Amino acid sequence: MKFFLITLLAVVFQFHVHSQETTRITVKDKSTNSKEVYYVLKSDQSIQHGPYQKIVDNKFLIVEGQFKQGLKDSLWTYYKHNGKGIISSGKYLENMQVGIWSFYDHKGRLEQNYDFSENTVVYFKTEKEDLDRKYKIINGLDTLESSLDNPPLYIGGASKMKNQIAKNIHYPVEAMENGIQGTVNVIFIIDSNGVARNHRVSEKIGFGCDEEAIRVVKLIPNNWYPAQLNGKRVNVEFSIPINFVLN
Repeated sequence: MKFFLITLLAVVFQFHVHSQETTRITVKDKSTNSKEVYYVLKSDQSIQHGPYQKIVDNKFLIVEGQFKQGLKDSLWTYYKHNGKGIISSGKYLENMQVGIWSFYDHKGRLEQNYDFSENTVVYFKTEKEDLDRKYKIINGLDTLESSLDNPPLYIGGASKMKNQIAKNIHYPVEAMENGIQGTVNVIFIIDSNGVARNHRVSEKIGFGCDEEAIRVVKLIPNNWYPAQLNGKRVNVEFSIPINFVLN
């Protein structure tokens, strides 16, 4: 009986090892001059399993991580497109971000640590001009101005938010034809649930710029960490300047 059990376990182990055998895949994208290098199961090549890398210009590593049975797993790191400096780093479990992730600004400085398991900001970089900044706190029909325990924060850092804007914004043709330049300040409320709403423009410059500014700000995903005052989450007014500059 003991010999049979050992033999059975050995067979099961061999089957498991065989079922997890992988093969290396390289996928090239000429439009972005990039390639992905990863592994898939030999038993089902639609399932990624093992190390993953994305490389641009055949030399700059911009993403590296691990897949487990087709899902992101373990440590993942995202780098700048020139391969110099980390954008973000943290762990996945079954395709979900878990634990503390670190996010860096364009200068490579740590901008934010966010704990996805606890849904809380562990650290955020504070600029000097923000130390005494006062925000409008909205409570029903009442408003008051006050400094905060923490301002509303974009999960992933301001740099990630700005990249979202840069990726989606288009200079209005009418504004270009008329040589219109300027800054449109988009004001909105970030409520205690981290949802952005009630977008408006404080000073208009026209020629399609105001509408484009609101459109692009509304495209920012609702990944906001709410402002807090005296340990409680509050609704606050927030603003994002959108610059229209002709080269």
